[in-house]
Amino acid sequence: MEKDPGTNSERELPATHSRAGDSAQHSEIDGRDTGSNAGVDLDNVRGGDLRIRDIGLSGPGTAIRVTKSEFGDMDISAVRAGVTPKTISSPTLSNVRAKDITIIGQWLSSAAAPGGEETAVVRHNVTRPPNDLIDRQDERRRIIEALKSDYSVISVHGMGGMGKSALVNSIAWQLVESHRYGPADGNAEHNDMPEFDVIIWCDQSTSRMSLEGLLDTISLVLEDTHAPTLPKLRKSEQVVRNLNRERCLLIIDDFDDSGDMELRSFIARIGPRSKVVVTSRTVYDKDSLFVEVSALDEHSSSELVEKESSRLGIAERVNNENRVLAEFIQATGGNPLAIRLTIGQLRYSSGGLKRVIERLRAGDDPDLFAPIFEHAWEEILADKRGYDLIVAALERHPSTVSTDSLAACLHMTEYQLRKAVERLVDSSLIESVHVGEMYSRRLRLHPLMRAYVAQRTHGSSATAELDDALIDFYLGFATANSEFYKSAEHSSILDLDYRNILHFASLAATKRRSSDAVGFANAMSGFLWSRGYWLDLLHLCENAVRAAEEMRNPAEQARQYAIMGRVRLRRGHVSEARRMLELSDIYLPGDADDDDRRETNRLRGDIAFEIGDLGTAREYFEKVLDAAVSVGDDWDRALTLVELGTCLYQSGEFDDAEERFREAERKNEEMNAKEGLAVTLSHLADALYERSAAEAEQEKASSSAEQAREYWLLGLNLARLVGSPMVEAQCLLGLSKMFVMDSNYRDAGIYAESALRIFTRLGVKEEIEAKLIIDNLADLRPDPELQTISAVMRRCRAIILDFDDTVAATTHTRWPVMRQAAADFGRAVDDDSIRREWGRPFDEMMSALIDFRDEEERADFISRYARLMQDAKPAPARGAVSLIARLRFEGCSQIIVSSGKQSLIEQDLRQLGIADFFDEIYSADNTTVHKPDPEVLRDALKYLVFDKKIPKSEIVYIGDSYRDLRVAQGNGICFIAVLSGSETADDFLSRGQPEALIVPHLSMLSMWIRSAE
Repeated sequence: MEKDPGTNSERELPATHSRAGDSAQHSEIDGRDTGSNAGVDLDNVRGGDLRIRDIGLSGPGTAIRVTKSEFGDMDISAVRAGVTPKTISSPTLSNVRAKDITIIGQWLSSAAAPGGEETAVVRHNVTRPPNDLIDRQDERRRIIEALKSDYSVISVHGMGGMGKSALVNSIAWQLVESHRYGPADGNAEHNDMPEFDVIIWCDQSTSRMSLEGLLDTISLVLEDTHAPTLPKLRKSEQVVRNLNRERCLLIIDDFDDSGDMELRSFIARIGPRSKVVVTSRTVYDKDSLFVEVSALDEHSSSELVEKESSRLGIAERVNNENRVLAEFIQATGGNPLAIRLTIGQLRYSSGGLKRVIERLRAGDDPDLFAPIFEHAWEEILADKRGYDLIVAALERHPSTVSTDSLAACLHMTEYQLRKAVERLVDSSLIESVHVGEMYSRRLRLHPLMRAYVAQRTHGSSATAELDDALIDFYLGFATANSEFYKSAEHSSILDLDYRNILHFASLAATKRRSSDAVGFANAMSGFLWSRGYWLDLLHLCENAVRAAEEMRNPAEQARQYAIMGRVRLRRGHVSEARRMLELSDIYLPGDADDDDRRETNRLRGDIAFEIGDLGTAREYFEKVLDAAVSVGDDWDRALTLVELGTCLYQSGEFDDAEERFREAERKNEEMNAKEGLAVTLSHLADALYERSAAEAEQEKASSSAEQAREYWLLGLNLARLVGSPMVEAQCLLGLSKMFVMDSNYRDAGIYAESALRIFTRLGVKEEIEAKLIIDNLADLRPDPELQTISAVMRRCRAIILDFDDTVAATTHTRWPVMRQAAADFGRAVDDDSIRREWGRPFDEMMSALIDFRDEEERADFISRYARLMQDAKPAPARGAVSLIARLRFEGCSQIIVSSGKQSLIEQDLRQLGIADFFDEIYSADNTTVHKPDPEVLRDALKYLVFDKKIPKSEIVYIGDSYRDLRVAQGNGICFIAVLSGSETADDFLSRGQPEALIVPHLSMLSMWIRSAE
């Protein structure tokens, strides 16, 4: 079959390379010895032909084998040491070393084509074309020349089945290949190709070529997760802007709806930098540059007949009918698809070419396909060996199907299925393809055949029964593989089949098979979460909520709402997450046990963590941990230990945090859970990185930093091994920070760009951190006019810090104490009231919140409040302790300017262990002016500028409020906004704060101090 474009199901090496961005210093693995246990024979390995198999580090003597596949590609697989000389030895998982895994990953990502280096990778969703394309050099040349012309739209038109799609697919792949290696690879075909940054393939499967479907596909390839959530008009505008920013090639295949003015209007708005190729049966537009793909001539048609008949083993039979061959070619109209289909059916037809010619000529369809399909369908029905059931089952699947799955769900023996598939493939009725990293053989219908079968089987009772059987099979299939984290094989299976599983999960919900809809959601939620398939997970949960309601199972409704809340929170939507928590609380039965409350408590902890209330987060994560232990859920136990460890290190309790991470590490190793180990190592590395910034002794700081680097490298390679994009991106981001510390800005940028692409595709808030690094790497000159974090921190000699929610997370420690103190005095104070007055001088705020009877009551209240504060340990804002310790180590002057009470500030600083790190503290007690009055900095600036001789250009003010911003602006000093308080980035931007000087947390500043050493 020639028409074979779609989504790219194979993992191409350039994608790995673009993610890795590995340093050139590790590219020495080119056949030389790299150690006593490593030796690689590269032969003539071509980087772009590498495929990564499951490098299963699980068993004694495990090694990495490099072999040629039957397709001429390179395979990497896990084998026992000594089976083949082409091995890279690797220890077992429990003893794996960073060096071993890193070498493997860097060799894979640095392999390049002979004679050339890899260039920037084109983002695309184009599939590799088949090797048996018909030679259409003239049309190929004309289309490539058209792509280099001034025309924006190129119309590739011709009768259906002529191979338009296959030809354009081949050209698109040639463009991908030419950009992968560039002209240096010596391939003349790559020397004079037009250049594109993105190549996007859309066809009739794109929601029947609706504008909505087209926009969503384009957004997916452009890695814009926001656009699909917009209304159609705004979505269209955003996609057009995206297309016009880069050199994009948009291919719209099989466009035959000439009346669709929405699509035509959209195409007309695409600017001259990009090109649109439209394949259709008619010329798209007379103003476009059009290339006709016409019928094969007699010679090419004869070659195709000879090739197909030889492949099917009927060459002799066809040659015996050579006298009617010209007549046969004439009857097909030189249509490649018609030739293939009819030659395929000839193998099992008794009538010979004459009968085929009669059937072709009898059809009224000028494209000749309907009579072919009709005859084929009647032959399938006439045969009693289950061919019709196989074809009908394939039509019900949205993706390719493994032969094992097909045999199991149709209750056929392997032999029966193999013989049936052999005939159907030979008849060109179904296609056999090899996909995935393991090159599994899978089956699918040609799109034309799929449409025909759907029409013939629609609404039949047999189809309804088949759907029920497939729902049963895939529910069992998903459940059997739900513990994907324990086996790379389970992960690979779900990677290949999750689209089919989701399809039948939706069908179960539609058929109101409530118990099955819930079962699908629970079986697939962990996998979808780990892969970042947020929308799919939300859809499953929504179906499960409705199903649980029908089942009258409120505990299950509460669970599903909680999972939905966690997804919303993961994507940065705190208010939506809170709404899901409210619904979860409403449906959670009053007598629910700890296990039923687990997901609700986890969401409550996640929300508390997100807003910086680490104490509350720890409280609920401990409850989740206890519930996981009580039911023996080791996977959830390990994940919750990681969440607790993260809370602890962000509170500055590094020893306790490491203990939690080590416990999670041991638990994952016991389960042989590579995915869980990758998650644990990435977070342990985060903790060690933060600790290295806070270490007073340089030797200890260096040791923690190197451990962080090692664990990020291990986590990165394990994440790639199991296919966990979120963990991969987190490790890439961490390694980027390490490269910044090392002043290796080139690799820092490569790793940050790779992380940003993944974060953007997943639609998670971490993309802000990656983008911040990239923006700050753009220019590292110590220019006094340059407004980037890197430039500001490199020239900084003094820091002025706000206290509340900048140094200490006081919103979540002081507010509860304030409510308790008020209650002790018979007053009721709520959060809204505190929020309204927060930031005012302490005495003014107290007077506004509580109507004191006299000064004695005021004094008693403040005394009570101070005692309660002493019992409530303060929590630092994220990264604050590390940053302050690092600034102290570098000899940077530090001052606090706050509206708080001096004694309470000093009390908190002592408990945080950083009381001695500040030159001065200016509080509401020793000034008559307060924020946002610029005069509040009068004494602080006098001390820094006149006493310490530090110019204003070298002073930086850091705060979380627009009041702090106004103070800095009024004094003409640089301000860095940190989003640890109630203000948002938009709040600061609307008041004139440069976007480059807004950080999500203070951890983002420490690396730039170190890079300035």
